[in-house]
Amino acid sequence: MQMRNSVETALDMYMLTNSTGDETFSLELAGPLPEVCPQHARPAVSRKSAVVQFWRTSRGIEQATTGLFFRTLLRKIPGSLVWGKAPPAIVATLHGTWPVCGRCVTRSAVLRWVAYLFGFAGIAMIVAFFIANQLGVSHIPVGFVVAFFPGWLPFGLLAAYAAYQESCDYVRFDTIADQENLMLRVHPDFPGG
Repeated sequence: MQMRNSVETALDMYMLTNSTGDETFSLELAGPLPEVCPQHARPAVSRKSAVVQFWRTSRGIEQATTGLFFRTLLRKIPGSLVWGKAPPAIVATLHGTWPVCGRCVTRSAVLRWVAYLFGFAGIAMIVAFFIANQLGVSHIPVGFVVAFFPGWLPFGLLAAYAAYQESCDYVRFDTIADQENLMLRVHPDFPGG
């Protein structure tokens, strides 16, 4: 890993301008990884460019994953609404091109479609409600109302976010202890793993 000195993406700019006083840093891979998928130790079929985000938590600097998002949502978001605590800020980014196997490519595509379906389901319900209203339907079934709220809004949108975030996670990292040595979680059969 090496430090990045340039601000190339909107995420880098956001991280720098919305810093909470924590030290922020941006890293990039010093060299390419072997042509083997880190998660499955299978031959890579393609490479995906992605920016891995890290948040400062009580455990240290952790990779921003779906699990961390929901853990933070349950712990900190109510606190931010009631006591004015700030939600976690992005304190680090890691820019890289990651080798992915066929299983990862398929999983990513399926999760993106699931995210799109959950995301646009509410729009379809709004259109159906509008059409029913234009046709003069005076009684809206309770099941339809519950499917929209709290079904789609907020739970369907949270499911869409979770599926989309998981579709972008090609690699997993341990909590950052020092900026020089990030520990990539790899399959036991990964070369050098």
